[in-house]
Amino acid sequence: MDAETINERLAEITEYKMKKYLRFISEKSKTTCEECKKYDKMVFAVKDPSKPKIPIHPHCKCHYKTLNLDITLTTAKFRVPVPKTGFLGKTIKSREEFLEKLETGFAPGKVKELIIINHAEYSGQFELGSRAESFDQLTDSQIQRLKHHLAPNALIDLRMCGGIETEEGEKVVQEMANKLQCRIKAYTSAVSPFGTITNLIFDPYSPVPWWKQLRDGPGGRIFYPQK
Repeated sequence: MDAETINERLAEITEYKMKKYLRFISEKSKTTCEECKKYDKMVFAVKDPSKPKIPIHPHCKCHYKTLNLDITLTTAKFRVPVPKTGFLGKTIKSREEFLEKLETGFAPGKVKELIIINHAEYSGQFELGSRAESFDQLTDSQIQRLKHHLAPNALIDLRMCGGIETEEGEKVVQEMANKLQCRIKAYTSAVSPFGTITNLIFDPYSPVPWWKQLRDGPGGRIFYPQK
């Protein structure tokens, strides 16, 4: 197979994987209406019949930004900057940054598995960079944006330092599953980026790499939407 034919095949594969999507951008001002705010930053397929038509109203200043997204990507991985797990996920420091990177890297309705590796010092808290940026504190508009990107029967895997150690922690995760209408996997104690329980005390001064100081333990518990 000659070089020209190879390049043509590669172009065909790329065209198959990459599809054009549109991101709704609203004007951010005191006069921006609630309808425009509702769609702000949401991503739609070009031929999506539910895509809002612009202008939405007279003097509307909203517009669309074109995105090229890989429709074959179905697993999204995110992590906080510290500790540096290295091989897993896009780095995030806030809920908004998490959603921005999700929306500009993955096609809407395609994410079947969402993995978030982060901190959770207290039961029921799932931090995205800081305690003030907790996953369980997503606003209504942020929840709408996240749901828009999840595939049917999606699974969110929250690999936190802690999570559902108490009944309150279980309640928080169940409420998240209900709001997002998807399965959420959480853990009862500290968990490694691999999704396994840490059975050994981690020694940062040990010559043994940190990932070899971990043992496989019980998996997380899956919470299903109840309403």
